[in-house]
Amino acid sequence: LPMWVIQVAMVKKGKVCASVIYAPKLNELYSADSSGAYLNDKPIHVTDLEFEDSIFSMEGKNRYPVITEVLKYTHHARIPGSAGLDYAFMSAGRTGAVLFRNNTIWDYTPGLYMVQQAGGYVIDEPSLHIAASTKKVADIIRKCCEIADTTHIKNSDI
Repeated sequence: LPMWVIQVAMVKKGKVCASVIYAPKLNELYSADSSGAYLNDKPIHVTDLEFEDSIFSMEGKNRYPVITEVLKYTHHARIPGSAGLDYAFMSAGRTGAVLFRNNTIWDYTPGLYMVQQAGGYVIDEPSLHIAASTKKVADIIRKCCEIADTTHIKNSDI
């Protein structure tokens, strides 16, 4: 599958100030800094579609119970297998939200910054790294995680 990336975030004095996500097999170079977010040097922005009309992607722990809850709000959920590409696609308006439920900082830091620079809303907490087109969508995803975590058996293998 060509769905993999190389990604880097630049951190200065404890704050992310730039990020790059490169998808070599797709010939796509995503970049972000204080001036905005770009795909192959062209400005990009998160989608303005309603959540019910956009795609939700997720990586990490407890995926299926969370997706079951999210599908109450949108009919389009995916598990592509690359958190970096999920965030890059979201920054370019291809998807409406991303949830990453692991604490591997190298997997989510470049993408969260890129989404912010593309106009998205971010929640960055331990094991809960949400990027969404709006705060309302991020809150829906957080709520779905809470419901999934309390009503379904947790299994880090699914």
